[in-house]
Amino acid sequence: MKSREELKYYELMEPYRKRIDNLDKEIVKLFAARMDIMREVALFKYKNNIDAVLPDRIEMVKDHVCLLSEKYGLNPNMVRDIYTIMIDESCKTEDSIINNIDNNGKTK
Repeated sequence: MKSREELKYYELMEPYRKRIDNLDKEIVKLFAARMDIMREVALFKYKNNIDAVLPDRIEMVKDHVCLLSEKYGLNPNMVRDIYTIMIDESCKTEDSIINNIDNNGKTK
């Protein structure tokens, strides 16, 4: 059982937790919106015979978000790590989509 002091702590923290939970929801929605665009990109790349993975573009994106992170007082290495994971997943999704398009340009 929690002490009164612990309960008070949890009660005082609740408004902060709600704000963080709301931001987390928005972040996940933005990740989903980004992946939706990546699916469109995959189809565009397929139709225009463009490689799914473009290493120069990947580095450009990572460099750009690192600069943004510094502007907003964030650790650029943390942001680069997050984007590395996100871009890796995007590349896997693009590969999967491109590899599952039939001869008529429709996804299987």
